[in-house]
Amino acid sequence: MAAVATFALVGLVLWTVLSFAVSVAIGRTFRRMEPIPVRTSSRRIVDLRNSR
Repeated sequence: MAAVATFALVGLVLWTVLSFAVSVAIGRTFRRMEPIPVRTSSRRIVDLRNSR
């Protein structure tokens, strides 16, 4: 019975790590596809996504 619990726990950890890695990869792909409009000034970089 302990083997079943260990297998379930290992499966849950692997699923969590795998889904996190997939979400990071998807986020990086979307960020690369659509460049974020930024306005550069001499003092700082302004993110224009939330300025509208």
